[in-house]
Amino acid sequence: MTCDWLQADRARKNAENELQDATSHISEININIASMTSDRKRMESDIHAMQRDLDDAISSRRAAEERADKLALDLNRAQDQLRLEQDNYNNAESLRKQLEVQLREITIRLDEAESTKDGKKPLAKLQARVSQSVCCLLTIHPFVFFRVDVLLTFASSFFS
Repeated sequence: MTCDWLQADRARKNAENELQDATSHISEININIASMTSDRKRMESDIHAMQRDLDDAISSRRAAEERADKLALDLNRAQDQLRLEQDNYNNAESLRKQLEVQLREITIRLDEAESTKDGKKPLAKLQARVSQSVCCLLTIHPFVFFRVDVLLTFASSFFS
């Protein structure tokens, strides 16, 4: 019986040791589970923060693309307007030069008509044509860069 009792005692001690080892192992596993759960929650929080940052970046990029598209449209419109204004200016400048040439020709004819004795009728026609050219120049292209008052003074000197 002593043998049985010793075997039972050894078996009990072995079982207690195994229980203690198992309890220790379970405790370590529980600590690892708690640590991993904490890490998982922290990582999920980080992922949510990164997702918000990504959404903000995407929204900012879209807004920047929309602003860039709007600015590109504004630039195209401004370039078109500039081209039109340059064309208008070139046309007006060309017309101004043509009218100046006409005015010089008319002035020369006017001088020739005044130099003749019977030049009153051609003189009246030339004066009317000068007036018409000046009026045309003023009404059609008032923004052409030259001194209209000098031109009017020059033209009116022939009428007086």
